[in-house]
Amino acid sequence: MSEDTSELTLGVLGAGRIGRIHAAHMAMHPQVGAVVLLGRDQGRLESALPEILRIAEEAPRPSDQEQVAAKLRPRVLPESAGRVGAYEGLDGLVVAASTEAHGPLITEAVASGIPLLIEKPLAASVEEQLELIRLMESRGIRAMMGYNRRFDDAHRQLRSRVLSGVLGTPGVPWR
Repeated sequence: MSEDTSELTLGVLGAGRIGRIHAAHMAMHPQVGAVVLLGRDQGRLESALPEILRIAEEAPRPSDQEQVAAKLRPRVLPESAGRVGAYEGLDGLVVAASTEAHGPLITEAVASGIPLLIEKPLAASVEEQLELIRLMESRGIRAMMGYNRRFDDAHRQLRSRVLSGVLGTPGVPWR
């Protein structure tokens, strides 16, 4: 947790739909003191704020809009060199940027040493995925993949078919 408080300071990389949903839900949590929205474009980050507040307002247990708004902190990322410093003070980071951007962003975030929640897919190619997995393992980074379609009907049907064996035996390519 952050040094000067018992509340978490969490970051969200990416101001698209999934990033906005993560930001809203994190800002609604009582143990979260700040949600830092990270991106390259200040205008895009600021334009995400009303949508984040709308998501929080429409949640099953809506939150006080002023409290949520007070937790949101847009932060523009430097172009490249020194970007690791942009993650300073964060207790965790959600990577919800475009798939093509995952590799460099995750590599930089790993250098900061903070835990990660990475929206699927990890990377655009199997090779890059394996490289990122090795990097995270070598640095002892706690990471998990976000997969918000778990309860989707099509995915439930696929799970049922996998479990029935009709599709063969699934395997893990990086072990």
